[in-house]
Amino acid sequence: MTYGYNNKGRILGIGTISNGTSFNIKDVLLIVGLKHNLISISQLCDKGYKVVFELNHSLIFHASSHIVLVGVVT
Repeated sequence: MTYGYNNKGRILGIGTISNGTSFNIKDVLLIVGLKHNLISISQLCDKGYKVVFELNHSLIFHASSHIVLVGVVT
């Protein structure tokens, strides 16, 4: 995988992440060398989720308009 500044990372595995209830993202890549988690906004939108960015957090909504995940700026 290639990311910022043409750095390359080796894919260690592919899996699924979940919030423990109704939110699952399949085919998530585990990349060597990344220090932070990355989520593809376009992948979420393609799966029917709505993503809203606020000043200090982001919200991911399911098609039924309930919040399934909150991202917080640290």
